Amino acid sequence: MKYSDLPIRKALNSSTEYIVVYDEEGSPFRISISDLKMSMGLDLLKIESIAVQYSSNKISWHSTYTESDTYMRIQCGKDPWSIPICIKVSAYETWKEKNGKNGTIEEFLKSLQGPAGKDADISTIKISQLSGYEKLMSDIVNTIDNKNATVTKEILTIFESINQELTNLQTKVTKQEVDNLKSVMALSETDIVSIKTEDGLRKITINTLLDNLAVKLLSQNSFQKVASEQRKVIALTGNQDGKNVRFSSAANYVLGTSQLYINGNRQVAGTDYLESSITEITLLTAIPAKDDILVFVAVPI
Repeated sequence: MKYSDLPIRKALNSSTEYIVVYDEEGSPFRISISDLKMSMGLDLLKIESIAVQYSSNKISWHSTYTESDTYMRIQCGKDPWSIPICIKVSAYETWKEKNGKNGTIEEFLKSLQGPAGKDADISTIKISQLSGYEKLMSDIVNTIDNKNATVTKEILTIFESINQELTNLQTKVTKQEVDNLKSVMALSETDIVSIKTEDGLRKITINTLLDNLAVKLLSQNSFQKVASEQRKVIALTGNQDGKNVRFSSAANYVLGTSQLYINGNRQVAGTDYLESSITEITLLTAIPAKDDILVFVAVPI
């Protein structure tokens, strides 16, 4: 049986009958009819007789509700009727109620019109005050960092390729020298060899060649000795962030005379770093971090 099929009981015995209700936790309990009426704040006599009427204009009232009705009033027992209660709340009805007149919808819409507003003044607004500014700046910084990381990785890859080529070339040259070792050992001081010069091929005895090489070696050793005596510590400038590989010297220096130390470890010129110019070096292997110590020694110009 459906609830709608149950008979409606219009009269209840307030002294003996009760109903079953449920609290918020779903537990059932009984409440008498008299307690129910008292909890609703209604006098027993009044609650037994409640009348409701409806109206469309607060003048003509009837008991049956129709679609055109806008107001209702209630009467408990023999008490006076309550004030009219609006049961259809809308902006239009509220406007009519406030003005105390039965205006048309067109008049209501016209009352909503007014002068156009002014544009907001944004001349004093700073870009840092706009919504999402911090995220925008964070995205820009991350994009720059990612780009720097990509460029640094590409540079390191190029340097690794160059170093590999140099290593392969050095190995090849060394192998050729070993292959020619027997023929070199068989030469005498009076043997003649041909040397390619700027003016073309020139013949020269081994003895003369050795004398020239000795003079050049002596000159080179003298140059290295002079360079060692004239080397000075020159400050380097550049970001030590584990990414930067280019550093500038505070003074011009003679190419071929530099020595670089990172945390006390000497770096090999041409392998670990390049003398890019008389004012700059480029690191190839070790990339200094913030706390690493760089010492650059060279003959200043």
